[in-house]
Amino acid sequence: FSTTGTVEIPGLGFSAAFQVAPGEVVTIALPREADLSFSSDQITQKGIHVTATAEISVYGVSRAVESTDAFLALPTNILGTEHIVLGYQNLDVNPGVFETFPGTEFAIVATEDGTNVTITPSVTTGTHAAGVPYLITLDAGETYLLQNTGVEATDLSGTIISSDRPIAVFGGHAAANIPAPAVNYADYLVEPLFPVS
Repeated sequence: FSTTGTVEIPGLGFSAAFQVAPGEVVTIALPREADLSFSSDQITQKGIHVTATAEISVYGVSRAVESTDAFLALPTNILGTEHIVLGYQNLDVNPGVFETFPGTEFAIVATEDGTNVTITPSVTTGTHAAGVPYLITLDAGETYLLQNTGVEATDLSGTIISSDRPIAVFGGHAAANIPAPAVNYADYLVEPLFPVS
């Protein structure tokens, strides 16, 4: 039997209905504006909400010129309130050669209004000092990206994120060399992070 559903980004006014049969894959192209891009330390309204009449698997593919990554989306019933960020370090092994865009990062998506999120960054990022907690408040569908463009070997891995309501957290890097400097190419990395529980 086919399953129907909807992919929505309420903050962008985007909605697309879908129908999928068992064993099939349906692709929904999202608007470019859904990209968190370089909106570091800003609250945006770019959360993607997928609903369906039966259980489905959902995965995201972020595809750009010469860089792609994909991830399996986590259902809201397994989201949690305690996370430890896993990202990837910034690398600039040879200061005379720009080898990678330094962009260790994480993103948060709220599932409920009035979600208080405490972030304790592992490294100083922008105005946020390493080891000093700061608070943001998000409503359902709101997103928050923190990106660090510091020199080697800056890494937001180990950042502690706690919230009073379930959230989705993603860790990654804007353009990582793995391994570096053995390769001359960099790729975007993104992965949903399971809660500590």
